[in-house]
Formats: sequence, structure tokens, C-alpha cells
Amino acid sequence: MAFSNTVIVSLALLGAANANFYGHCNRSTINVSGAKDSVTCPTTNGDSCALDGSDNYHTWDGTYDDSTGKFTGTMVTNLCSNDAYGYCELCDPPGYTDHQHTAYCVSQDFPAPAYETGPNAAPLRGRVGLSLSGVNIYGPEEAGFGVGAAMDPCEDNTGECYAGLDVPTCESSLDITCGNTTNVKHEIMLDSCGGHAMPYHYHNDLKCDYDHTLEGHSPLIGIALDGYGVYGLYESYEDDTQIKPSDLDTCNGHTATVPANDTYGVTATSVYHYHTSSWAPYTIGCYGPVESQDECKTLYTESSQYSGCGTDILPLITPETPDGYCYDVDCPCFDKRTDTIYGYNSDVAYDDCKCFNKCDTVVSDCKHDCDYLVNTMGLSCEDYYAPGKQYEGWCDKECGYGDCA
Repeated sequence: MAFSNTVIVSLALLGAANANFYGHCNRSTINVSGAKDSVTCPTTNGDSCALDGSDNYHTWDGTYDDSTGKFTGTMVTNLCSNDAYGYCELCDPPGYTDHQHTAYCVSQDFPAPAYETGPNAAPLRGRVGLSLSGVNIYGPEEAGFGVGAAMDPCEDNTGECYAGLDVPTCESSLDITCGNTTNVKHEIMLDSCGGHAMPYHYHNDLKCDYDHTLEGHSPLIGIALDGYGVYGLYESYEDDTQIKPSDLDTCNGHTATVPANDTYGVTATSVYHYHTSSWAPYTIGCYGPVESQDECKTLYTESSQYSGCGTDILPLITPETPDGYCYDVDCPCFDKRTDTIYGYNSDVAYDDCKCFNKCDTVVSDCKHDCDYLVNTMGLSCEDYYAPGKQYEGWCDKECGYGDCA
């Protein structure tokens, strides 16, 4: 007979530190279903979180139902990382950055009311779940670099990754955009634990939160807003090798046996659950289960804030894909290929998207399109948009430069 297990966990780690941190300063719980910020934690809102993770505070009061695989309860957290964060492996020289985030006390209900029944689109910006230590888990995609007020990603304060692009792909593409990898501001990308920014959040595997040498299914490492558990990279262990699951749906979930966890009341039964992955969407692509990539795409529709699937398909070149391919921004529905660090979320041919014109799209924040810039303002192609000029590549459609010549 199926039954529910009840667990109350209270964990608190305290400390102190002071510093400044870059970017992503929106701590508001607005639009996070089931979240409240009228709660208190031992740390004061705005206090700097210790670099070694010792300021982390979180409590969990909830139950687990092994007939559904869902957690029901509330987590209170100060959103401080529980790990020593900020280590930049790709920086020259490698090492810890001096960036720092600050405490902000919130409570989060599971399942969040907006996601009690699925499938559903997961938030494109912001919290899609929390780690067991109460640290934000985000989806794969970022709000952009070098656009609007976001920091320029190249060391010479140039470069751009458009909004709605996942972070690992952005970082890879910057090796070309910035000239070479030594010119990329890797410290603003993901740290060695898979997170960054303020409030600190993960866009990738929570690699510092569990033992990667464990022989078997990875442990529970978080809870998604729909109440399903989030587990690490591995499904099994064979021939001295960790085996990653091969049957994850587009949301990054599947139905299979999970390991028991006495602390959180989890029994070793077969239930739907999520895994982190080494390829897009890395954390959660949607709240499942879903039958296909196409079903996932139906969940993400165009809105006043986001393009959604199928609306804004832009060209992208990375060192791994020097011939270029098309990327569907604000569409975290990937095809699950595992031969690169990322999957593909569009089957549009590169020739059909490579003439992306920054001044013809709303998401570029351009005040004028290229026709106005060239023919009304007199900013000639030869003087401004030709190769080597100040705005090279901005007006390919109008001026015939670059891929659109």
C-alpha cells in the first residue's frame, strides 16, 4: 500500500562577511508562485553571505508521498550558498573571484500553487526549484550579457549574448565573439559549483552538493516547484563507470526508482523525478512529464516579456559549431543529444536565421531599425556597419555585409 512519510528538518549555519557583488540584483519574490518574503532568518536581509558557505540557513517542514513522488511542505531560506562559491576555473589565472551575494529571507511552498498539476512551463527567468540547502535553482537560460544594463562579457567591455540563451552556450560562443577565451570575462559566468550572480543561483548541475563517486543513482539534491525531486547526474554504476540516464524527457525527468532518503522520508520506489544533466537544459526544461520536445514547446508561448518557442530564432556560432546553427531563444526545450555540452531547440536551417538584424528585433532594445538609421539618420553602411567599423554586423539585411552579403 502506498503511504506518505513525514519529516521536519531544521538546519542552520551562520557566519559573517562583507563585500560587493555584480549584477542580477532582483531578489523580489514577485511572480514566484508560492513564495513569501515576510519571514525572518538568523541573518539580516542585505547581510553579505560568507564566501565559504557558512552563512547558509534553511529549514524544511514537509512530507513526501511515495505514491506520487511529490514533496509537500515549506522551505525557509536566506538564499546564501552552502558551498564555497565563486571559483573561476577558466580565469587566467584560475582562482576565487571577490564577488559576493547577500542574504534575503524567503519561504517557498511546494508544490507551488501554479504548478501543482502538469505539464507546465517553468519560469524562464528565476527560481524553478530550490536545492536541499535552500539555494535557488534556475532554468538554463540567462537574461543576457552586453544587452541593456547587463555587464559586457568581453575583457575590452564589448560583446553580447542575447537574452534567452543558456549560460554554457553563451560562454562557449564568447570564445569567438571576444576573439579568444582569454578575452572572456569568465568570472561572470558559472562558478565551479554551477552557479553565479545575486541572488546566487544554479543554471547547471549542483556539482558541489553531492558525491560524484557514489556507486549508483545520484542522491536527492533539490525540489522543483512542482514538488518533484531533483537528483544529480547519475542513474547507475556499471564497470567502474557512472552511468547517466538515457531516457530523460525534454523536461529532464523520467519515471524510475529513486534511492531512499531517510531524512526526507523518501523510499526506494519508482516515481517521476528530475535529474541534472551535462547537456541542455542542465537543470529543468519544463515541469513534466511530457511525451516529446514538441509538447514541451507548446508550453512556452509568446508573452509581453518573453519570445517563447518558435518566435525569435537567432544565429549562433561556437567553437564546437563553426558553421553556425539556429537557436530558439526563451525556449528551454532541447532535443537531448549528448554529444555536445548543449542540445538543439530548433531545426531551422542556418541559412534561414543567419541574417539576424539586431535593429529589426524588439529584444535588441534598438530605438530605430536599420532603415531609419541608414536612410533617415544618415549613418551610412560604409562608415558604421562595414567589417571593422564601430557597429559591424548590426545592419546585415540593409547593408549586405557579413553572412547576408
